[in-house]
Amino acid sequence: TWHYRVRAVDSSGKTGGFSAPASQTSNTTKRVELEDLLPADKADMDMERQSSCCGVTWSGGAQLWMKPQAEGQFAEFTVEVSRAGSYDLALRYSKAGDYGNLRVMLDGKQLGEFDGHHAEGVTTDEGSLGTVQLEAGKHTLRFESAGKHDASTGLFMGVDYLEMRLK
Repeated sequence: TWHYRVRAVDSSGKTGGFSAPASQTSNTTKRVELEDLLPADKADMDMERQSSCCGVTWSGGAQLWMKPQAEGQFAEFTVEVSRAGSYDLALRYSKAGDYGNLRVMLDGKQLGEFDGHHAEGVTTDEGSLGTVQLEAGKHTLRFESAGKHDASTGLFMGVDYLEMRLK
């Protein structure tokens, strides 16, 4: 948080009084490149860092690509928050013909579920995870296979980044 006061100076160099103090907080948005969290703290599926491909350029040049073979398989990661507060959370995730549904949980609470199916090629989408109150410190982020769209040929899941914006 930056604190400042302003005072005017005219063309002859004469100065006025200082303004009332003002403040502004910077760096209120944290973007977590999820592929950078590998290896997972806990997982029961294969996963890897996948470089941009298939006509998609992911933030940071890669995504976290998870390869569940059954509904309910998961991966857990630790994310750290430096300041307590109310955060708006959003997730950029991938969609393709062989992608399933992605369930997202934080500290055991479900925040969202996204359909990862896209009939033609690979694409990305961004989904809101809502607003959560977080204490400073470590939190458990969990991605879980939540089944699939009838037209999907698989359960793969891909996530690019988690955005955490302090309100």
